[in-house]
Amino acid sequence: MGLLRFRQPEFNLRSRLNELDYDNIPHEKMPLGSIIQIKQATQNNVNTQSGAGTLDTDLTLDFYPKFANSAIHIEFNGWIWAKLIASNNDLQGGFAIKRNIPYDTGTVSTQVTDLNRTFRRCEETSVSYTDLGVMQNIHNIDYPNTTHKITYIFQLYITASSHFIQLNNNWTGNTTAKLIAMEIKQ
Repeated sequence: MGLLRFRQPEFNLRSRLNELDYDNIPHEKMPLGSIIQIKQATQNNVNTQSGAGTLDTDLTLDFYPKFANSAIHIEFNGWIWAKLIASNNDLQGGFAIKRNIPYDTGTVSTQVTDLNRTFRRCEETSVSYTDLGVMQNIHNIDYPNTTHKITYIFQLYITASSHFIQLNNNWTGNTTAKLIAMEIKQ
């Protein structure tokens, strides 16, 4: 039986590595947990919810996920101010983030964070014009399961008709609020 010999063409590893384009790794080849994209929206005008109800503020962010199965880290950072403006001794209000996804059949709205009562002030005696203000942060992971356009909306709400809550007022002037979305490959 004869001896078979195989010969491979010469391979220069250094030249092959130089051919790779490390500046442009395709999103599909990025490892799990990689940040695919980040987008930020800012707003510095004051939005006010007066009386009982929920307000979709001007702080919105349009986001287009690259992958349907991505996790979206959504974050809010901004100044919230609430005011007890009548002799009602129970102030309750808060804020949340919702998302809207427009489809051909209509827009689907979903709360990304709960409408929790962030502010609550109770007094045993009637108190008027009591201020509550603080810089707030929200962090949440959203799983929208789509590559359609997503609009994230920051909301304010208050439970009593004689009160109000504001975004971007810290007593000395307007501040800037931020809404940030970060797509994470799953």
